[in-house]
Amino acid sequence: MFYVKVMYQGKLIQVDISGRPFYTQCVNCGKEIELDDDLFDEVLRNGDLLTTTISCCSTKPKLQLVKG
Repeated sequence: MFYVKVMYQGKLIQVDISGRPFYTQCVNCGKEIELDDDLFDEVLRNGDLLTTTISCCSTKPKLQLVKG
């Protein structure tokens, strides 16, 4: 299981990230994007969750890999 720790109202809580759906924000306009299974699998094949951004400012959401 993978999780993040988040402070909420003065308490440290653990948020599970092993389930789906996953969400991100468009790197261009900030709109929330829900990653469908195909898009999420493409992220895992071509990048990772830390170095990949997604843009919805086209006909369909697409990956933008950030080299760093």
